[in-house]
Amino acid sequence: MKGLAAGRVVLFAALSAALAIAGCDVPAPATDDARVLRRGITAEIGTLDPHFSVLVEQESLLMDLYEGLVRLDARGNVVPAAAESWTIGADGREYTFVLRDDVRWSDGSPVEADDFVWSFRRLVDPATGSPHAGKLVAVRGASEIVAGRLPPDALGVTALDPRTLRIELETPAPYFLAMLTYPALVPLHAESVERFDREFTRPENLVSNGPYVLSRRNQEYVELVRSQTYRNADRIAIERVRYVPFEQEFAQFTAYRVADIDLTDVVPASGLEIVRDQFPGELYVRPTKDTFYYAFNLREGPLADSPALREALSATIRREIITAEVTGIRQPPAYSFVPPMFAGYEPARVGFADLSPEARDEAAKALLERDGGAPPRLRVLYNTNEGIRLITVAVASMWRAALGVETELRNMEFGVFLDTLRDPSAWDVARLSWRADFDDPYAFLEIFRTGSPNNFVGFSDPVYDELLERSHRETSSERRLALLHEAEQRLLDAHAIAPVFFYVDRVLAKPWVDIGDRVTIKPLPTADLRWAD
Repeated sequence: MKGLAAGRVVLFAALSAALAIAGCDVPAPATDDARVLRRGITAEIGTLDPHFSVLVEQESLLMDLYEGLVRLDARGNVVPAAAESWTIGADGREYTFVLRDDVRWSDGSPVEADDFVWSFRRLVDPATGSPHAGKLVAVRGASEIVAGRLPPDALGVTALDPRTLRIELETPAPYFLAMLTYPALVPLHAESVERFDREFTRPENLVSNGPYVLSRRNQEYVELVRSQTYRNADRIAIERVRYVPFEQEFAQFTAYRVADIDLTDVVPASGLEIVRDQFPGELYVRPTKDTFYYAFNLREGPLADSPALREALSATIRREIITAEVTGIRQPPAYSFVPPMFAGYEPARVGFADLSPEARDEAAKALLERDGGAPPRLRVLYNTNEGIRLITVAVASMWRAALGVETELRNMEFGVFLDTLRDPSAWDVARLSWRADFDDPYAFLEIFRTGSPNNFVGFSDPVYDELLERSHRETSSERRLALLHEAEQRLLDAHAIAPVFFYVDRVLAKPWVDIGDRVTIKPLPTADLRWAD
């Protein structure tokens, strides 16, 4: 989910945050066709319907196929994409976008304002059942539509003419433009979707508006070719790109070592020494707005009515040991849910953050004694991934040593994992991660709204919900961020989750691939890449 990752392992990264690709005289790519970029992806490639895709690893693929109103440039700034310009009303609630006159679908027909209207209505329609429906919560009528109290055509999105789109918000939302860079907010080709239903994403059916079109899909890879109708087709340097899925990160790393792929989407910790010895100039590391955490089931089970046990579990996770000895990367331990990377925002902190590890353990034991009863056996859910397994085994050992809590560790393929998360009777603790969908703390906090499709823990706090709603109406940036801080503090004080660390992104790129100097690695659209030769 832009947010939920199928699997990531961490890597020691006391390296420069902007390592350059070494050398000017580089060999040619080891492939029969030197113009095919082969990209690894550590996940089984899922649906190419942006309204249903939930894999962070797949975002670059979606951005290759589709283009929204705006996009992020290499420095993380919102810049025009399908829209050439926009204006914002004086009250901050009305956005008017003017589409470029040369934006085209891959079948040659024009992309028009009505395409965005149709797509946004589909997204919020309860009949669609998109997990991303909440991304338009700031738009007039969206919340009521998602709740089934208004029809989709009540959404505040209007085509004033074929090239002019008006979006009306319920209240000012400073993050709204950044939100529009999210993959689920691209236009879809209505005729194709209505004709083929869920089959519209097959290569022979998919009509898209991005820099690439879907050419082939099989069990071994998904291949895209440069779109001949894209507005900047002559500026797209790479003609073809092949996304190659891998179940495990080390398998992808092995493929990179033998030059079967040119670009990875992650680097496994177990490959650290090899990277240092063989590929030091091919490693790219960037900070990112992404949190690794454990979620506690608040709907049913032993943790639902025991905030003391939840706090004890969170307090006894030795975050510094995990990042230094288990992952090896020494990335920042997390005592907040929101990473400290948003301008003007001071994250909240769990109450035990400033205690020594020994003091945390003692306080946790005291909590359990007051709570009464023997510690329960907990079912801990995580998706199949060697790095996540090592972390989860370490956390379980910490709980056993400090609290006497026994665990049943259950790993499963990512799709099964997601289905199991939706069944509150099947788990007590789950390993999750969340990455910002847009550049604002609200991108993290909104997933714990009551009723949010990504609120797997079942956290429901009317005061928390009201604080988020008030943040929408607040015109002062300082006061708005203070409201979000207060909301985050309530989430942490409830111990609905146990943040563990903040991620960094790291990839390997062959010397013949120039990935440029981006603020963050992911998402990394192929349109932004070049051949180094």
